[in-house]
Amino acid sequence: MRDLVKKSSKNLKDSPFGISEQLPLEIQKRRKEKLPLLKELRSRDIKAYFVKDKLFVGERVCLEYKEKGSFLVCGDLNSRIGEIDDVLSNDNLDLYLESVDHVETPIVPKRHSVDKTVNAFGRKLLQLCYNTELTIANGRLGNRVGKFTFCTMNGRSVNDYLLVSPSDYKLIKNFDVLNFNEFSDHAPLLFELEFRNFRPELSFPKIRNYIKWDIKRSNEYIDIIQQEQNNLLSLVNNITNTNNLNHAVKEFTNILFDSAHKVFGAVCDLEDQKLYTDLKILPLLNFLHQRLLTIYLTKKS
Repeated sequence: MRDLVKKSSKNLKDSPFGISEQLPLEIQKRRKEKLPLLKELRSRDIKAYFVKDKLFVGERVCLEYKEKGSFLVCGDLNSRIGEIDDVLSNDNLDLYLESVDHVETPIVPKRHSVDKTVNAFGRKLLQLCYNTELTIANGRLGNRVGKFTFCTMNGRSVNDYLLVSPSDYKLIKNFDVLNFNEFSDHAPLLFELEFRNFRPELSFPKIRNYIKWDIKRSNEYIDIIQQEQNNLLSLVNNITNTNNLNHAVKEFTNILFDSAHKVFGAVCDLEDQKLYTDLKILPLLNFLHQRLLTIYLTKKS
């Protein structure tokens, strides 16, 4: 009778009356917390609806994520699918049609489950698998027994699943349903994600040029700097705004380092990690930067 009344509620459309299920206060509270998400999904034309305090989402959101790359779905799906095949069999008829490109169907291991019952939500889950090409990992990957994931005084069932595409099986390691514990009536799902770096290896230099200061050769450095005197003065005299200042600091630094490398330049082996850092030249560079800034502010005033 209850289901009959709910099905007849559509007859009250466009009338000031309606029928809704009276739910416990705790379920109403949880639904209210998820209501903003429901509105957001529906604003994107994604089919979404409540079943008690659980929010069910249509397959469109799965297809959106599928276009972006690898994705999986995991959690309490409140569905029982028994041992019905979640993969559509391929008759390979496209092999005989010249106008159709043949798509090779991946080999998917047979799935097992200790729960043989199928319910309405289970059929919807299977339809989602057919439409999105996701498959059930329970009873297929790792421990292939298909253990129970939900247990109460009323019985046991498989309600919690991991959905993954066959092309992403290689990413799932050590999938298993752990033992029940005192914290929940659901058994934990355990699996590891194996990510690999598919980026090309970068080639780094094996040697590094650096400056090793030697006070005994400072006069040689001064001589080279004096040869760059005109270039240095030109940089200072052309400072008219902050952009000129930044350019002047950059060029000034390059001239100082290039000149210093001619006298104090050395090479170290990066593989041996023989890195040398000489900080004696840094105070000089900081002083020059402050000096250039002072000259700029003086000219500006």
